[in-house]
Amino acid sequence: MILSVSINLFDGEELLAPLLRTLRPEVDHISIVYQRFSYRGVPCAPSLPRRLRRLRDAALVDAVDEYDSSDGRIPPQEHEVRKRNRGLELARRAGATHYMSLDVDEFFHAPDLRYAKQVVEREGYDATACRIQGYHRKPVYRARRLSDFLGYDLYVPLIYAVRDEARFIFDIPFFCTVDNTRRMPFHKAYCFRPDELLMHHMSTVRRSRRSLVSKFLNRSTLDPHDRPGKQAADVWDFRPERGGGPELDVVPDVFGIGPLEDDERSWSPASLWHECRVALFRIRLDLARRRRGP
Repeated sequence: MILSVSINLFDGEELLAPLLRTLRPEVDHISIVYQRFSYRGVPCAPSLPRRLRRLRDAALVDAVDEYDSSDGRIPPQEHEVRKRNRGLELARRAGATHYMSLDVDEFFHAPDLRYAKQVVEREGYDATACRIQGYHRKPVYRARRLSDFLGYDLYVPLIYAVRDEARFIFDIPFFCTVDNTRRMPFHKAYCFRPDELLMHHMSTVRRSRRSLVSKFLNRSTLDPHDRPGKQAADVWDFRPERGGGPELDVVPDVFGIGPLEDDERSWSPASLWHECRVALFRIRLDLARRRRGP
C-alpha cells in the first residue's frame, strides 16, 4: 500500500503540527489543499501561507496546493467536493494506491491507523469508514455519547482505494452516514467497529475565538440564519464546572496539542462582527442568485 493523505485546510492551522507528527510516520505522502478565502469571502489567517511554506521546506508535507474558492456561482458544498478531488489528484500524481481526505482537526492514534492499513490491504476494501469521537473546546475534554446528542451514529470516511474512476461525488448513496461531500462510489466497503478504531475530532479545539468564528463561517452547510459569532463565543467561554454544555470526560492530551490559547490578542469584537456580516450577506446573495436561476 502507498497511502496518501490530503489535509483540507482553511482555518485551524494551529493543529497542523500535532496532526503531522501523528501522520508522518504512518503515511507515504501528505498534501495540503488550502484556500485563502472562505466560501463566503472571509480571508484566512495572514500567517497561513507562510506557515505552509515552512512545513513544505522542512519536508513535513510533500505538496501544498491553493484552491480558488472565489466563484460564488458554485455552491459551497460543490467547492468542498472539488477541493477534496484536488487532493485525490495529488495522490494520483504521487503514485498512491490508497487515499485519505482529512480536515485539519481529525486525528488518529498511530497504531489504529497502522491496523486500518493492514485490514484494507488484507481484505481488499476500496472504501472504509469509522465512528467519530468528539472533543469540545480543549483536547482534554472528550464528549460523551455523541450519537445520543445527534440522534444517529456519525461516521467519517477513512481509506479509499485510488482506482482509475475514483472521485468524490456529492451526496451519492453510501454505506454509512457520512458528510455528503466525502463520498465515493465503492464496490467492497467496511465500517470499522469503535473497538477497532475511532477518529478523534477536535471539532471546536482552536487557539482563539477568531479561529472558531472562521471555522463556523466556512462550513459548507452554513445557514443564513446561523450566528457564527454567537456559536464561537458559546464554545470559547465554555467551562465544564459551570455546566450547561455537553457531557464530558477529562482525558490526557494524548496528541500533544496543548492549550493553543496564545493568539487571543489578535481578536477584536469589531473585526469579528464585520467578518460575520460580510459572510452572511454573501450567503443571502448566493441564495437569491440560485432562486433566480441561470
